[in-house]
Amino acid sequence: MKFRAKIVNHVSIRNFAQLVHVLSKAGKQLVLRIGPNKFAFVLSEKEIKANGVTAWCEFAPERCFSEYIMEGMSPENNEIYLEVSSDYLASVLSGLKSSQNTAGLKIKLTKKCVACLTIEIEVQTANSTSVCVHDIPITVLPPRSWTEYQQPQMPVFSVSMSLPDVKIVRKTIERLRHISPRVIITAKPQTHGKIIFSVESMSVKSSVTYTGLRMYEIEGMDPGQIDFGTDEEPVEPRIFEVEVEMKTLFQIISADSLKATSTICSKLDVVSFFTSFTS
Repeated sequence: MKFRAKIVNHVSIRNFAQLVHVLSKAGKQLVLRIGPNKFAFVLSEKEIKANGVTAWCEFAPERCFSEYIMEGMSPENNEIYLEVSSDYLASVLSGLKSSQNTAGLKIKLTKKCVACLTIEIEVQTANSTSVCVHDIPITVLPPRSWTEYQQPQMPVFSVSMSLPDVKIVRKTIERLRHISPRVIITAKPQTHGKIIFSVESMSVKSSVTYTGLRMYEIEGMDPGQIDFGTDEEPVEPRIFEVEVEMKTLFQIISADSLKATSTICSKLDVVSFFTSFTS
């Protein structure tokens, strides 16, 4: 079993560090799923059971790593699953989110007193080059537990629509969370893409509305087929609502540090956020 990877592109190093930082807010334990054709971060099963948040982030190794070498446990199980403390990993990489002097980031599987994920950060200045090495203890997961960390199957959502700039939404949620620990998210697709964040306490009731949002799917219906009615014969608007914990929502919205190119909010019995970004 072998794993070694290297990142030299400054933007890729920054995005990698920011991604780990965002995921560390969602759970204390992360699973690194390392395969020959893909690299994925998966929220640990124990974290999913504890707070109900599921996180999956996958990318092709060539999109991020300049060097990528791996050998799985066997030819039949040519993958590696490593469980690591997300806080520890995020702490080690925290300085890379804004550093301009990072020349390279190496990640490799090593065996010290225990199995470790060794992180080597190469820092280059005008006069010298230094390397900082961190050994993070990990747990190598056996194949019998791999089925717990497969890519989640997405249901057919009741409604999916884009969100405004996540930074704007985050500021909204930050203000509303001081009023109530829970927030109601209401989607009204027939009203030309409207989404409402509402909170209420004993003394205050507040809501923030965003309109003109792009719609993606409503129970398998193409957004272009939605019947908005006419002024003479308006259609009764369909309303979709879900109530979520403000703390959990705020943690997810904090993903704006990834400089997302788009964020989609989808609802069924739960609320899901899909974020895409470029490196």
